[in-house]
Amino acid sequence: EYEGLHIDTPMTVTAATLQSLSVSPRVPKVPRGLTQQMKATATFSDGSTQDVTALSGWSVKDVSGTGVASVSSAGLVTARQQGKATVTARYLTKTSYTTMEVTPAVATALAVSPLSPSIAKGTTQRFTAAATFSDGSTQVVTDQADWIVTDVMGSGVASIDGTGNAFGDAVGQAKVRAEFQGQAAETTLTVTPATVISLAVSPTAATVDKGAVVKFTASARLSDGSTQDVTTTASWTSADLMGTGVASVDASGQAKGQAVGQARISVTYRGATATATVEVKPGPLPP
Repeated sequence: EYEGLHIDTPMTVTAATLQSLSVSPRVPKVPRGLTQQMKATATFSDGSTQDVTALSGWSVKDVSGTGVASVSSAGLVTARQQGKATVTARYLTKTSYTTMEVTPAVATALAVSPLSPSIAKGTTQRFTAAATFSDGSTQVVTDQADWIVTDVMGSGVASIDGTGNAFGDAVGQAKVRAEFQGQAAETTLTVTPATVISLAVSPTAATVDKGAVVKFTASARLSDGSTQDVTTTASWTSADLMGTGVASVDASGQAKGQAVGQARISVTYRGATATATVEVKPGPLPP
């Protein structure tokens, strides 16, 4: 307006126009079986940006490999096979893409078996580790896992090698743990007192005169490799082999010849048994 005069000039304001489109994340790596949410961002002529993930059209195309990935209408990509694929977003007049690499499946869970086993001191227990992977597959990874044993009750209860083979070193409880690709699983191992592996009696054969005695001893070989004299804690019995009432034996393993003949002397200790024979002779005639 000037000195009472004015001029009107019409002005038209138009909406900001789409300048570019970008897809993120850039060059993602996704283990087989897992998913990756992609994002499409539009930039407009006024400098503003807008998340247009849900408004875009999504597609995927193999670069290397076959059936590498699939993508949903919401931009969620599923890694199906190892390889590379181009993931493309289209919004209005703009298109953007990135290359996704599908890497080998990763472990998502680990399990150890058997659960809560119990073994005798001096014996072994084989543990197994099985991994579940991101593609849904399972695999025994016992030899690839890291094995750790920790005392829970007692000291130096057990040891374990790199193949999951545990050895019962002392009576008590220990935690056995396996670790593989960031996953872990554990169980409890109980070590009980050593068990009897075998029983031996000495002598294995004896000859006595009627009325005389012979002393038998019993020794047990245990699962921890030790040997123990169990003569006074074992159970002793006598059975005729030839003759009647040939011999008797007491709780200390001492047998007495009672009649001419042969007898079997048996000893039993914690489920193990051993035998010996005793022959009873008439003995010297009185003068």
